[in-house]
Amino acid sequence: MKHSNFRRHLLSLFLISLLCSNLYGQNRLNSRLFYLKPPLFISKTKIEDFNISKYKIFISPPVDSRSKYYGEYAYKKKKVQLLDEFFQLPTMEEIQRKIHHDFSLFGMKDDKDSSKEILQISSNIEVFYPDVRGFIWAKSFAKVRLILTGTLNEKELINRKYESFYITDGTDKEFEGSMLMTIEEGANVTIGIALRKALDDFYLDLKNELLTHKSQD
Repeated sequence: MKHSNFRRHLLSLFLISLLCSNLYGQNRLNSRLFYLKPPLFISKTKIEDFNISKYKIFISPPVDSRSKYYGEYAYKKKKVQLLDEFFQLPTMEEIQRKIHHDFSLFGMKDDKDSSKEILQISSNIEVFYPDVRGFIWAKSFAKVRLILTGTLNEKELINRKYESFYITDGTDKEFEGSMLMTIEEGANVTIGIALRKALDDFYLDLKNELLTHKSQD
């Protein structure tokens, strides 16, 4: 009798364990099926008084050269490496979307005015790498390096390499997120800020080049 009860008890435990395992697996499957990847966090440009409404703007898709720089040191002993895509769109499209967003703030219009001078923006992405381990108790960083080119009526105005490195524990004034963020959310915000810093350096240079061109007309 005792032996029979023991067997029934073991069978019950097995069935409960199997049910829990199936539910856990289904929950993981559901989370993957319904998880929506976020767009790249857009950190608003800090460049002011930059009006490009008089130009017809073309923004080329960025060239992805990241694989050439895997293995270089990003910070201390941490090396740049291949990461899974965790954005809503492919990374190059997300970067292009950020540049589009900025130029819209600068006055870019979607028109067909053929009398406007043509300003072409192109980019080559060498490093686009976040390493987030948490906030307060750990330092997180992001490194961005890209070559940005601006041509006006097919004449090159600027072609320079821009690099930014942003490190945070979540308490600095530049950080635009929350210390309660997940690792994925923190990586998104951190790399978004690093990208903004690199792009703003380019926008400032481009602004000065366009002013110089205007003064020479």
